[in-house]
Amino acid sequence: MLDAKSSLATSCLRNARLIFDLPAVPVSLYLGRPHSSRSFHFYSLSPIATATRCPQRHAFSIVAHPPSDLFQYTSGRWIVNDKLRHAERRREFNVDGLCRLAAESVKRNPDDIERLGKLAEGGFNRVFLITMRGGFRIVARIPYPATTPKYFAVASEVATLTFLRSVGLPTLEVCGYSPTPDNAAGTEYIFMQCVQGIALKDKRFCVGPETSLPLWFGRRSQLDVDRGPLTDKYRRQCRSSPCKRSQKERAYLQRFGRPLLPFQRVRREAYKHLEQQPSDHIENLDRYLRVASSLIAKDPALDHFCIRHPDLQPSNIIVSWSPDSNSYVVVSLIDWHHNCDPTPNYDDPGWQSMTPPLLPEKLDDLNETQRRKEIELYRSRLVHYHYVKYTYKYNIIHYAIMTAPWVNPWEGETLALKVALIQATENWETLTGGGAPCPVVFDAEDVRKTMRPDEILREADATLGACQNIIGHGPEGWVSTQHYEEAMARGKQMGAAALAAATSAEEQAEIVGHWPWDDMNEDDYI
Repeated sequence: MLDAKSSLATSCLRNARLIFDLPAVPVSLYLGRPHSSRSFHFYSLSPIATATRCPQRHAFSIVAHPPSDLFQYTSGRWIVNDKLRHAERRREFNVDGLCRLAAESVKRNPDDIERLGKLAEGGFNRVFLITMRGGFRIVARIPYPATTPKYFAVASEVATLTFLRSVGLPTLEVCGYSPTPDNAAGTEYIFMQCVQGIALKDKRFCVGPETSLPLWFGRRSQLDVDRGPLTDKYRRQCRSSPCKRSQKERAYLQRFGRPLLPFQRVRREAYKHLEQQPSDHIENLDRYLRVASSLIAKDPALDHFCIRHPDLQPSNIIVSWSPDSNSYVVVSLIDWHHNCDPTPNYDDPGWQSMTPPLLPEKLDDLNETQRRKEIELYRSRLVHYHYVKYTYKYNIIHYAIMTAPWVNPWEGETLALKVALIQATENWETLTGGGAPCPVVFDAEDVRKTMRPDEILREADATLGACQNIIGHGPEGWVSTQHYEEAMARGKQMGAAALAAATSAEEQAEIVGHWPWDDMNEDDYI
């Protein structure tokens, strides 16, 4: 049961925020879109200096102790569970074996390889640049240990890239790959061409099996549930896809479910620090399964086959200057892992808006950090505005997909799913076109008890977001290496301010026991 009173911990955080009035530490604005609190959706495309000379064939034995930075994540740190996040991304492999395989993939002699260097570290993979004699280069991508499902993630991306190239899209050519570690390198990998260009700045449609992270994360990989492939009746199977995700989560809860505190610690006070029962979430998943088939659009045009890029941001669009056209041209679209069929963005209530965004009127009055954030927000909204505008003009089928009024399944705490179900019942005729009555009914008192805590949790989330900006970290507590110590110091000062704002020993104990920026054991949440 949720506490209908304002969260004490949230109040202390709010007071700490007011006391701790400092500009935020700069943090990358291109950390990606986290799917959940434990997903791996941040990306750094800055070149990384770590490199090693690939030895000649007769000297491969000297690679027995390669630089450890090749195996470790060096692009940033996390202010929460830093050791765990790095352990999830440490991937050892046989460097000389990778060099051999790289040379063989392009029909070159291993002696031709002059250099292997770490190029970038993304949310799912570590990227290496392999340089051979004559300046010929290819890219090697190795998934992190935490990336799942490895076999299908690698095989599906290779199949996707091959298909997209066959229909004329500018994607990287695959030179070789292995979806298993049973090879000379001892790791899964993809070798791809290296294109010349600069960055203009993943839900994968899977014929199957579907490789999206929520279907495979943690113990979910052990479930014997239907993840595809889509075979004969494509349209009928696509219509059942949302149900498959809910059925997967239901199966997970029945097998592994246990009472848990909310993963987001700032929200625990609203639940009186009581563990939540998995049976409540199962009940709401059952409700969703009863209404899901009616929420899926019946227009045949909305079942049109389409592959959607999972993260089409400027850093994933490679461009090169063309003297002929006196402009930049797109030479490649990268990072197709976890591509999927189109899904509308319901996180932004104005996602369908056709109103051009505007910069704040008093932009010049803001400090440098705030001004930079407002400009970046304006840029991202402007890109979205033009995307929707020109999708409507040139790709009406895809626009119909984006504006289809369906409801996605929710993950995490059950309150969000229940709120979505209540909203679906209240807008049933609009969502379904009328006809059959809604198979799920909530009484007025249940609605009131659900919606009031939802407002409290939104307030807690807003306070947490403001504190994150002050500390200066991104999703999962990520912060660039150069700002790590400063961010940690700010977090400690904010903790001290929150304790000072507490009015009792009980409040102080709750803050210490559930402080959002302390390390925590995540084993029960996978």
